[in-house]
Amino acid sequence: RAVLLSVLSLYFLTASTPTNAACGDIIRCNQEIERVKSEIKRLQGEEKSLANQIAYLENQIYLTQLEIEAKQQEIDILSVDIGDLTVRLDRIGSFLTYQEEIFANRARLAYASDQLSSFDVVLGAENLDDAMRRIKYLRVLEDQDIQSLNEMKDTRISFNDQKTTLEGKK
Repeated sequence: RAVLLSVLSLYFLTASTPTNAACGDIIRCNQEIERVKSEIKRLQGEEKSLANQIAYLENQIYLTQLEIEAKQQEIDILSVDIGDLTVRLDRIGSFLTYQEEIFANRARLAYASDQLSSFDVVLGAENLDDAMRRIKYLRVLEDQDIQSLNEMKDTRISFNDQKTTLEGKK
């Protein structure tokens, strides 16, 4: 009888004893967590023998290791996402700075061309058709400038929102 008890104790110790908390990816970790939780519940319902208590405690330790690994994988995934978002925001910031420089240059040129009156444009033209094209060109440039300014404003707002979100994730 003592031999049978020793063999059963040895079986319980080796059959339900976890080795380490390596589960590969987050899905497998969560599946393993659920399996170990059910094993813990099963062991809680059995007799309070020394072997079961040891197996229960080892499974509790293993569960904690699995939960730590799952959280670490979540942190790793979020770190990659944050890194990608940081790179994207840096590119957007550089693009906005570049666009603002271009717009500032165009605004200076527009200011210089505004110093010329419509009368000066007509006098500087070779013929009436050339004068009409110049006036139309100036209006098109003005419309493009307004559109560009609105787009830059929207992009700057989006940029600031994404930057705030990134700071919140960090």
